[in-house]
Order: sequence, then C-alpha cells, then structure tokens
Amino acid sequence: MVTLALRMLRQRPTSVLATFVALWFGVGVVTACGVLLESGLRYHGTAQRYAASTVLVATADLRVVTGHGENREVNHNGLPSRGHLDASLLPRIAALAGVRTAVADSATPAQVLPASGTSGVTAQVHPWASAVLAPFTLRAGVAPGVGQAVLDAGTAARLGIGPGSDVRLLLPSGVRTVTVSGIAATLGTPPADPTVFVATPSWLRRPADVPTSSA
Repeated sequence: MVTLALRMLRQRPTSVLATFVALWFGVGVVTACGVLLESGLRYHGTAQRYAASTVLVATADLRVVTGHGENREVNHNGLPSRGHLDASLLPRIAALAGVRTAVADSATPAQVLPASGTSGVTAQVHPWASAVLAPFTLRAGVAPGVGQAVLDAGTAARLGIGPGSDVRLLLPSGVRTVTVSGIAATLGTPPADPTVFVATPSWLRRPADVPTSSA
C-alpha cells in the first residue's frame, strides 16, 4: 500500500494534491457541522422582555383553512414577526382557574429623537402595563400619563435625557412629542430592542400630521 501510494505521488502529484484538498475541505465541513450541532444542543437562550411571565400566549404563523370534511386542509404560513391576537382573548385567559394576572402587550416601531436634535434611536413602544413582564422597574421619575413616556435606562443614556425632557416619537401614524416622566431598567438582561413605555398605545395609532405636545 505504501509502495502504491509513493508510486502515485511520483506519477500523479496533481491527483494526490487534489485528493488532500478535497479531504481538507471535507474535514472542515464536518467540523463546522459538529460545532453547530453542539451549540444548538447546549443553547437555551436568555429570557428578556418576558422573563417574569409564566406563560406566553402568542402566534407565530398564519393558519389558512380550506375545504371541509374529508377535503379540509390546513396550511401554516410562518410570519416574519409576531402576529396579532384578538383582544377578546385577554379576559378569557384572565378568567381561567389558576390565572392570577393576564397582561396584554403590543409593540409599535418608533424613532426616538430629542426635542432639539436629528440623531435618534430606533425603539419599540409598549404599554406601561406590560413593564411587569420583564420586569422593568422605575429607577427615576414616575409612571407615564397621557402625553408622557418612560424610557429604558440605556436609551435615556444614549440620548442624554432624563425625567422632564421632551422627546419626539416618529411613529407610523405621525410624529408625537411627549414628556419623559421616568427612567426604567430591568433587574436581569435587558431586551435587545430599546424600549419606550406609554400609558396606552391607543392614542399612538391616531393620525398626527403635526407634532403635538401635552403634559
């Protein structure tokens, strides 16, 4: 076998080199797959925004039902982001035996800018009631009222603002100017997305052609 290998090395060096290159790439692919498999088995993730919740009810796909009876088909189409749940589901869950509290959460994308500045932070606007799910706790100031907002500590530090400052929220419905009533932070790992809390997100969905301000 050794003699055959040496003879092949002398007579066909190109083929031998190609074989070693192919083996090298093969070993690399197998090693990479092993590393990914090992990482997947050991990774458990870190709870962030909903770390304090016991049960999370959400939808990650769109279900389409066609036909009926024996011809009934159900197709599941994955959603790129979280889907919407019917608002009537919250009181039904709250009424279940063993449920102490049911909290609804929603996320509205926004750009947060200081009142006098053009450089801002991309954030998610959530209702203040959902702060307990992380949990977020106030480090300064008070809970938000109408026309007010609470910023997470990281976002406030990046923008260099604190309670009493005005910020502009660039929302899908328009621009809103709100007063920062407080600064909040989590006890554990903060969510990856900067967070803004408002008293209720309903007024954010109303059209706003011009900036508005309320105390």
